[in-house]
This record gives sequence, structure tokens and C-alpha cells, in this order.
Amino acid sequence: MKQKALFRLFVMISVLVLSSLACGTSSSVPKVECEPKTFTGKGDSVIDVGQVGGCTKATLTHDGTRNFIVVPYDANNSRRSSLVNEIGKYSGTVKWDAKADTLEIKADGSWSISVE
Repeated sequence: MKQKALFRLFVMISVLVLSSLACGTSSSVPKVECEPKTFTGKGDSVIDVGQVGGCTKATLTHDGTRNFIVVPYDANNSRRSSLVNEIGKYSGTVKWDAKADTLEIKADGSWSISVE
């Protein structure tokens, strides 16, 4: 009895998969297009970047003389790998952390982060 129910479930799933393939539909998640955003500030800050999706790189600048540290946190507030940890003036492009929801910025000067 249990085997018949499992077999019927298997047949139903197979029919659904085959019919979706025949119709040209796909269950894959559509690719999110990047909407470039630029964030600017001065000194230490915490910014919400959760609205940035589909982007792959970030260009960061800092005109201070001390540490410039940018740490992303995900939606669960878990710390991710630092994007930048440099001393003094900085200008560079790094791989964007797609799971970044919030950035903690440590800086003594003006900074900008352009995500694209």
C-alpha cells in the first residue's frame, strides 16, 4: 500500500516536471539585475545596503590618515569577511559580498562606496 502511494507521487512529480519542460517554463530563480548605488559619508558609520542586489563589485575611497575598515553583515547580523582594511588614503575596487545587508565603516575621513 505504501509503495503504491510513493509510486503515484513519483509519477505525478515526473508528469509535472516533464510538462513544465515542454511548456518552456523553468523553476530556476531569475537573475537579479544590478542597480548601482553609491553611499558616502565621513567618519564611522553603519549603513543599510540591503537594497543592493545582483551587483558584483564595489569601488571604495577614503581620504583619511588612519584605519579604513569596511565590514559587511548579512541579514542575520552575522559578520562577513572585510571588504577593506587599510591605513590612510585608499582607492580600490573589490568583489562585492552579495550577502551584505549592512556595512560597518571605520574611518577618520570622507569615504564613498559605489556598488555595481
